[in-house]
Amino acid sequence: MRKAEAQLEQFRDTLDAYDDPLVATLADALHESDIWSTNTPDFSSDEWLDVLETAGEDLYLYAHEPSYRGMSDSEHTWYARYDGAAFIYGTKRTGELYRGNRDENAARQVRAVIDGHDVYPQPIDKYPLDECDEFQEVPGDR
Repeated sequence: MRKAEAQLEQFRDTLDAYDDPLVATLADALHESDIWSTNTPDFSSDEWLDVLETAGEDLYLYAHEPSYRGMSDSEHTWYARYDGAAFIYGTKRTGELYRGNRDENAARQVRAVIDGHDVYPQPIDKYPLDECDEFQEVPGDR
């Protein structure tokens, strides 16, 4: 438990170092959190995308649908990150699937997840998916 508390404190400190109002709001919410309950601001999907663009080297977002009944839970946990050039979206089952800018499918997928679920920031060093070298190209991305 002490390790988890130390990791949360380090994550807060990392976000505190950013000179960005949205990241500061997120850091403030995390300062009100503990290891059992994560508080997050009520950001719009575009504000979350801004946070990812600003602090993407230090965080990723995940959303989980625990009430889902049926196939594997891994199908209903979504991950989003920003690698400095593009948004990346995936699931545990598919791995990283889409990569693109704000006008492409990856960002649309991230927006849909944010609009339909609670999202939670995590330190990027806990990112659970293997980084993909190739991404699916969809007609909307061409």
